Amino acid sequence: MRVIHAPGEMAANAEYLLVGDSDRTRFLRRILEAVRPDTRCLGFADGIGAPTAASLLLAEPDWPVALAELRRAGWPEASLLVMPCPEGDPWSYWSLAEKFLGEVDFLADLGERHPAFFKTGSDKLSDPEWKRHYCCYCEGLVRRNLPYIRDVLGRLADRKSRELYGMVLGASPYALWSHYVKAAFRGLQYFDHVRLGPGDVVIDGGVFYGSEIPFYLAHLEGEGRVYCVDPFGFDHLSDYARANMAHFPGLAQEERLAFGPKTGEVSLPVLGDGQVLGRAVDTAVEGFRTERFPSTTLDDFVAGRHLEKIDLIKLDLEGAEEHILPGLIDVAREFRPQLAVSIYHTKQHLWQIPLIIMSKLADYDYYIDVYSCECYETILYAIPRERAGS
Repeated sequence: MRVIHAPGEMAANAEYLLVGDSDRTRFLRRILEAVRPDTRCLGFADGIGAPTAASLLLAEPDWPVALAELRRAGWPEASLLVMPCPEGDPWSYWSLAEKFLGEVDFLADLGERHPAFFKTGSDKLSDPEWKRHYCCYCEGLVRRNLPYIRDVLGRLADRKSRELYGMVLGASPYALWSHYVKAAFRGLQYFDHVRLGPGDVVIDGGVFYGSEIPFYLAHLEGEGRVYCVDPFGFDHLSDYARANMAHFPGLAQEERLAFGPKTGEVSLPVLGDGQVLGRAVDTAVEGFRTERFPSTTLDDFVAGRHLEKIDLIKLDLEGAEEHILPGLIDVAREFRPQLAVSIYHTKQHLWQIPLIIMSKLADYDYYIDVYSCECYETILYAIPRERAGS
């Protein structure tokens, strides 16, 4: 069985059947036909038949049931493709397709005056301070920190990462958007460069809609554990994430905690969408209510659960990443996990967080990828060299 994170991961010239005929699978078919015309959908499979030369694509939340039936029917593992839908992720290919499928040719070179460019950023461009969403309008800040930025560039493992890092720090809004509308269909935030399998242990810092959880479950296939750490726990999970989790009771464990600089309690502002502003520890922010939450450092969290292995630590904490770096470094040195860390919640984080991690962790390869049309959703991946290619 193979997990597919985005349409770009489908094999070239693949022929496939979608398992189940629903609004979701029909929409997925439309997406694949639009952005992967080299592949061919042979229709919908509502029953489990004898194996054929085609692949079977499973996207409904009951995929674990269908997968077990297909295996019993003798379907080869190479033909079984599990493709959870990233519903709830506002920057995913799914959300982009919901906005523009049928209106935009995603394979074309979309010009700077394309109406989709303005529609995508309409809420931001109506903000009189809209330039704050782009580093190219902060030339003074970037210039003053060029030595640190060059240090990060020198430590990145490949040319693509260096190009994307430079794009985030200096490219125009159109250039970022142009990259986003293509890249969204090629990969998925938190999963590029990362390898997971049955029995692995994941610390998922920052949950909100939980759009990444179905993908963890697909990789783990019922074995291992996902510790889902968020001040509001599972309160905001999407229906799709909950439906996936129902097939693996207890595998994704709710941890109603804030990762922060201390173990105990912290006050945090609650944003309008229900997330907490992790970087504003014990700080009031005008216009937002403040709540008290139980908190923990990362190293105390790991020690308290007596973990013997950690395979991935993902952190998207609305700025709290800076507060937990000492514990992250200690945990990473002991357990050698893969890391997927958000580095965009302040512009300074774009160089401060990578440099701290890079300077403290030996024998890691570092990559950067970008999953939005702004400076946001920029992820630093740190992969232990002993895991590379595994």
